[in-house]
Amino acid sequence: MEEVPSWEKKYVNAFLTDPFHKNIPCTQCHGDDVTADEEGVYHAVAIANGDFRPDPAKYPVASCGPAGCHSDLAAGFEHSLHFALYGEKVELSKREGVSEFSQCPEAVQYGHANECSSCHASCGDCHIARPNTVHGGLVQGHRFLRTPSQTENCQACHGSRVAVDFEGHVETDSTVNVVYQNAPNYHNEADVHLAIAGAFGESNACLMCHSGTEMHAGIAEADRLTVNRYNYAEAPSCEDCHNLSSITNLYHTMHAKGGNSAELQCQVCHSQPYDNCNACHAVAPWEPVKQVEPWTTAGGEYQSSNPYYGFRIAQNPIKGLNGREEDYVLVRHIPVARNSYANWGHAEITAYDALPTWKYTTPHNIIRWTPQTQSEGDYCAANCHATEDRNTQLYLTSDFLQEKYPDEINANANIVMDGKFQGMLK
Repeated sequence: MEEVPSWEKKYVNAFLTDPFHKNIPCTQCHGDDVTADEEGVYHAVAIANGDFRPDPAKYPVASCGPAGCHSDLAAGFEHSLHFALYGEKVELSKREGVSEFSQCPEAVQYGHANECSSCHASCGDCHIARPNTVHGGLVQGHRFLRTPSQTENCQACHGSRVAVDFEGHVETDSTVNVVYQNAPNYHNEADVHLAIAGAFGESNACLMCHSGTEMHAGIAEADRLTVNRYNYAEAPSCEDCHNLSSITNLYHTMHAKGGNSAELQCQVCHSQPYDNCNACHAVAPWEPVKQVEPWTTAGGEYQSSNPYYGFRIAQNPIKGLNGREEDYVLVRHIPVARNSYANWGHAEITAYDALPTWKYTTPHNIIRWTPQTQSEGDYCAANCHATEDRNTQLYLTSDFLQEKYPDEINANANIVMDGKFQGMLK
């Protein structure tokens, strides 16, 4: 995403036309050391002494939650997944073998605070400006957006995977990793929900599924040590719109409702290939990332400048969590290796094998007819179920890990599909 020009990042012309906020003094949010010149242009005059708050929305209750403003939303958002990052902290804790984030090694807490937490979203990152991940900048001259911009806000954070999948922007050479034997030259299409949103005149298709309730809801204190984006009551579900109990299609009856076969996640049939990360997140701003070819290792750490577009079915690693009862689901490779936090001063993750490195995923690339469902006169299983020489590339197996990710075999031992997919899923 192209960076906003420096002057435009700070140009607040549209603020004066904002119907709800234009009468609020700048100082109410930004602090006392803000003044206006004779032409009404506002300036911060004391940034150095800390009295000026360039991003007051980092403090939701104080800035957006005063009486008469957004008190309920701000109070909840301060403890939301987007703002507080409880999910990240839960995962880091499990990989360190401790019960809560405060027990993680000091280097891990420091690294998270100074690197990972830069991704958290304040109120302003959705409703006023681009987030820090794309170097900020006012979206509409400091005008407050009731509905965030899909491009400038949502995709600014979730662009590398979600936006690429959702809008069908998969690299044209992605078929070098052949996914489908029945469609070796397959190229992704945009998610069907993008077109549906456009047909209804929705300016932000993300909000069709991801509601304001989900974005703002606070996590109860009792749940903050276990929650993640899938173990979350407000998380969207396909069945929010699609009533499976009323669908009589044979494949839904057999797979989505249990029937005579194991239950499948909807995305197993209706997703297309998706990006799997190979580069490590934790590289610290002052350390350059060493780039190597896909599928290779450098000091035990997988790093690549190129995404790997693939499609892998595995046993459900979070079966039973928040109603996710499917036996078989899609999984996505995440960029974590034993030495991922070495640049933070933590040489090796303490309990690296405690969690799979192929995680439950819900790709945003849904279409009705995929190479899995497009049978063209043959039965559907011909494109999904595996034999010794057909469709095995769709499944996460020990052989695949041994070839591509040998150090991750133990971490994924409980979710591989060895012995599960021959003929009919067992």
